This record gives sequence, structure tokens and C-alpha cells, in this order.
Amino acid sequence: MRMIVAAAAALALAGTAALAQQKAPAASVAFAKKVAGANSFAIQSSELAQDRAQADEVRTFARQMIADHTKIGKDFSSAVGVANIALPAPEEPSAKQKALLAKLRSAKGPAFDKAYLAAQVTGHKEAVSVLRKYAKSGRTAEFKQFAQQTLPVVKQHLSELSMLTNQAVAAGQRRTGVGSRAIGPPAGRAPAGEKRP
Repeated sequence: MRMIVAAAAALALAGTAALAQQKAPAASVAFAKKVAGANSFAIQSSELAQDRAQADEVRTFARQMIADHTKIGKDFSSAVGVANIALPAPEEPSAKQKALLAKLRSAKGPAFDKAYLAAQVTGHKEAVSVLRKYAKSGRTAEFKQFAQQTLPVVKQHLSELSMLTNQAVAAGQRRTGVGSRAIGPPAGRAPAGEKRP
């Protein structure tokens, strides 16, 4: 008799957990998928940067991204567990992010650094938007708390990316005097009427 009661209790508990997973708000499930994909992309692209980046500053930033986003992933997994929301495994980047990873795999040298930084800026801007929105109006308390705690970290990454991008320009990864927004004569040419020494 005790076995039957224990089995019935276990089934009831399992049924309640399954029902809770099924009734998760669609917005919470969508948020969870976006966070999982973005985090996976940040780690995978940064692992590429560890091997392919030319600038030491970019490799250092990539190392920090791996550490920070690994922690974010653990915090997120905890929130998913507490919220009792089922996510499809494994956590994968979106189709757009997979295309960016393919682009990064084919880039080399300064072109890789530029593409990596651009991808990180885009990804982090999107992440700030998603986190900010959920932190403000999300319906799953555990995800709302995660968004509130993670938003400052992602904003800091975006600030660091801005500085890195500016440093890349200042260091000459983009040549001056070339392009539609350049001021003055193209690099290597003297103004009209003047002779080069």
C-alpha cells in the first residue's frame, strides 16, 4: 500500500512539474531561447578570437568574454531550473549568429579583428535591448532577476567594445585618407600643386 501511495505521489509531482513547464509564458520561453543563443554565440566567437585575433587587446577581450559569458551561462541555467522552463537542447546560436560564426571562421588577420568586434557590438546591443525589456516587464520572476543582474555586465562589455573599436581606429587598423568620410588628400598623395619631398 505504501508503494502505491508513494508511486501516486511521485506521478502527481512529475505531472505538476510537466504542467508547469507547459504553462510557461511564451515571452519567457522566447527570452530564454534568445539568451541561450546569444550566450552561446558570445562564447563560440570569442573562442575563435582566442586563436585568430591579431591584436593582443582583442585576444584579451575575448578571454574575458569567455569567462564572463560562462558565468552568465551558469547563472542562466540556474534561473531556467528554478523557473522550471524546458528549453530545447543544446543551446545554439540563431541562424543569423551561425552565419556570423561562418564569416568569422573565414576571416584572417586585421579583417578577423574588425569582423569579431563588429559582431560583438551587434550582439551586445541586441542583448542589452532584450535584457532591458525583460528586466522591465518580464513575467517570470527568475528571468526578470537574471536580466536585472546581467544587464550591467553586458552594458560594460558594450562600453569596452566601444573603446576597443576606437583603439583599433587610432592604431591604424583603418587607414586615414581613404574612404568616403576621409578629410584631406588620400594617404600617400600630396595636395594638388605641391610636390612630395
